[in-house]
Amino acid sequence: MKIALINGSPKAKDSASEAALQMLKSLIQSENEIIEYNFRKGTISDEPTARYNELVGTQIQDFVEGY
Repeated sequence: MKIALINGSPKAKDSASEAALQMLKSLIQSENEIIEYNFRKGTISDEPTARYNELVGTQIQDFVEGY
């Protein structure tokens, strides 16, 4: 299964969102494909078309945003 982990925190690193996603990632079974996204600004439409299509093709999306 393809799983997208999406970090929407504006912090570049050391955010609670990043920590939560890393914990979640450690719980996902290894036979699954994990795709990680970081959206600090802009929208998904600002991403290249290939990245957008990749995200749309995932079965699960987990979005974490923090301030």
